[in-house]
Amino acid sequence: QILSGKRILRFEVDLRMDIIAIQEKIDGTQYWDERILAVNFSYFGDEVEIWWTIVKE
Repeated sequence: QILSGKRILRFEVDLRMDIIAIQEKIDGTQYWDERILAVNFSYFGDEVEIWWTIVKE
């Protein structure tokens, strides 16, 4: 099932990180069962807004 989602996550994300590195961080959250296909970032202080297109397993 392919979905577009918006998540607001509080962790440090470096724009040089690749999708695999971001996926590893997400695997440690309640969204661990979601696989990222594409991602965009917005920063609000320490809050990282991540928009992604996902496959939910």
